[in-house]
Amino acid sequence: MRAYIKQELIKNLQILDRSHDTLANLINDGKGDDSYQLLIGCQKGAISIGETVNTLLGKAETITASKLEDYCEMLYQVGEEGKEFDKGAFRHKIGEVIAALDVEAPTEKIRITFMPYKAS
Repeated sequence: MRAYIKQELIKNLQILDRSHDTLANLINDGKGDDSYQLLIGCQKGAISIGETVNTLLGKAETITASKLEDYCEMLYQVGEEGKEFDKGAFRHKIGEVIAALDVEAPTEKIRITFMPYKAS
C-alpha cells in the first residue's frame, strides 16, 4: 500500500477517534438526535474505510475490516440498544484497527537504481 494512502486512512481513523469526544458530550447533554446522527456518521466512515482497505489489499476479508466491523457493532449497541458509551473502549478499538492496518498493509518502498551510461 502506498504511504500516502495509508496515512490518509490513519488520518480518517484519528478523526473517528476525535469524534468520540463530541459524541460523549452530546450524550451527556441529552441531545439524542444529534448523537444518533454522529453515530451514523461514524458507522458510515468506518464502513468506507473497511471497504477501501479490502479493495486496496485485494482481499474479500481483512483483519482490519473485521476490527472495523466490531467497532460498528459497538456503535450500534450504543445507538440502538442503549448501552452506555465508554470513550476508552472506543479509543482502544480504534487503536486496534490502526495496529491491524500497520501489520496487514506494509508501506511499499520505492527503489530507484542508477545505472551508469556512457554517451558516445
